[in-house]
Amino acid sequence: MGTNSMNESVSWGSPDVYDTSGRPMGAPQRICAIRPRLARSPHVGSLVERTPLKSVWQMRVLSRIFELIELQPNWDSYGASVPTEAAGDALMDVLRSIMRPETPTPSVVPTPEGHFQAEWHTNGVDLEVEVVSPTQVAVSYSGRTRPWDDVLSHDFGKLLPAIDELTR
Repeated sequence: MGTNSMNESVSWGSPDVYDTSGRPMGAPQRICAIRPRLARSPHVGSLVERTPLKSVWQMRVLSRIFELIELQPNWDSYGASVPTEAAGDALMDVLRSIMRPETPTPSVVPTPEGHFQAEWHTNGVDLEVEVVSPTQVAVSYSGRTRPWDDVLSHDFGKLLPAIDELTR
């Protein structure tokens, strides 16, 4: 658990953020509470400036990006690269283009190549989206319709039905 400069307790492992009296904060208050702490990170100040936080999932994903760019080289003991701020930008760009405010927050994991992968395993859907660049993603989907794997470039519309399934 961390504390921001306004003495508001921020629980990073919990889906809720609480004010100093212990009451859960609504989404706008959570975003305001988390922004000062995120902006203090020496590696991600410019990422915060470029990422307007409009939903809870954005706040949670951005927080996870900040954790993962602090990894050390060879973090998996097999020579993995550390994800970069540019990879975080690419992830946020892609997610903003496909997600809605009420879409469940994905798990965010690093890849050995230094990319980020967003994963959802909920509502009968398994969706994994590795963001290779802001314009290219590698996707694996299994859900209510036929499973598929694909590399998508520029047009991520094929992901929207899967996101709709997750959001129900």
